[in-house]
Amino acid sequence: MATGAAGQPPAGAPPAAAGETITVLPFENLSGAATDQWIGAGLAETLGTALTAAPGTTFVPAGDLGRAHREAVGVELDPGDAAAVLEACRALGIRWLVAGQYQRVAGRMRVTAR
Repeated sequence: MATGAAGQPPAGAPPAAAGETITVLPFENLSGAATDQWIGAGLAETLGTALTAAPGTTFVPAGDLGRAHREAVGVELDPGDAAAVLEACRALGIRWLVAGQYQRVAGRMRVTAR
């Protein structure tokens, strides 16, 4: 999470409301290398843990999204189905969803999040 001076949000950032909830989906492996497959879940877990340090923030594990969707619809959640993911987030009262990709390029790791 980007911060400005003295740990304040950057200029123009929306104010954080009390009791914000966030989830982080496992990051997508763009290179497709099987040996790098574990990295996506690790990035999501690390980022989610770091975000819980923000006062008033509650982290909801991505696995809870799957359970909420399964209970509501009766089928497994497809992480690639944006509408289903958003529906599961709403069902759990999650306000912020973080998703991203990673790719190994020329010995370097490129990571993007949104």
